[in-house]
Amino acid sequence: VKQRRDQLIVVTKELADVEELADFAHFEIEEPREQLTKSRRDAAKAMLARCHRLALLEPLGNHLVAVEWKAGKEGKAGHKQR
Repeated sequence: VKQRRDQLIVVTKELADVEELADFAHFEIEEPREQLTKSRRDAAKAMLARCHRLALLEPLGNHLVAVEWKAGKEGKAGHKQR
């Protein structure tokens, strides 16, 4: 994890990491731990959208499961995604 001004940059080759971020963002929107501000809600929606661009996510009960990498995507570290 790196920080660039007010943004956190996450670089990973693990599908499970994307799944964890997507699940966190989903719960932050649907069942927030505390009252959501507009900026927190927007940040969670943006994180979830980014996860959907990178991986095929499917619901499993109340959770999101990353099934596979989206075709044609390549990670920053040069890792070809499935």
